[in-house]
Amino acid sequence: MSDKPKGALIITHLQQEGSCALGHTIVDRGLRIHTRNSPRHGLDDIDPLCPDLLVVMGGPVGVYQADDYPFLKQEIEILEKRIAADLPTIGSCLGSQLIAAALGEKVYVGEQGKEVGWKPLKVTGAGMETPAKVLDGTQTNMFHWHGDTFDLPKGAQLLAKTDQYENQIFSFGQNTLGLQCHPEVQKNQLNEW
Repeated sequence: MSDKPKGALIITHLQQEGSCALGHTIVDRGLRIHTRNSPRHGLDDIDPLCPDLLVVMGGPVGVYQADDYPFLKQEIEILEKRIAADLPTIGSCLGSQLIAAALGEKVYVGEQGKEVGWKPLKVTGAGMETPAKVLDGTQTNMFHWHGDTFDLPKGAQLLAKTDQYENQIFSFGQNTLGLQCHPEVQKNQLNEW
């Protein structure tokens, strides 16, 4: 048995972006956190199968801009390997879009415009059987800041939606979770954004 503490790798895309409430939860669960800003520091030395948990945060670019932002291709490759191994993986906003791309779905500009602000989620019946149930609009509102969307990946389970965009929270396999919304956001973080 190893004495090495379990670890989470959090990939960010903006310097002022952090894991906020999600990071606190990860630390509370006994995992150490290593954060890597992929545009600034790259991911060449990252073993996709090494972290106990991989979290990919949001960002201001679109998956369809991968030719202009090569780090996105690298992140998709990392996600493909983790998902194939069914290792614990979470994507928030851009992160969920990258998971969808890693699962073979196209990510595109949403026809219904930008979804920004605090809005309720509609947790599906399947979602009510998971921890996503506490994010239902009858209990709280979620912060949204995106204009891109994607089709639900084949084999994924839809857990929550909004009136504006269908695919807000989905799971794939036993260990992959995509969150188009931002449950990690705290009020003071919004001032930095």
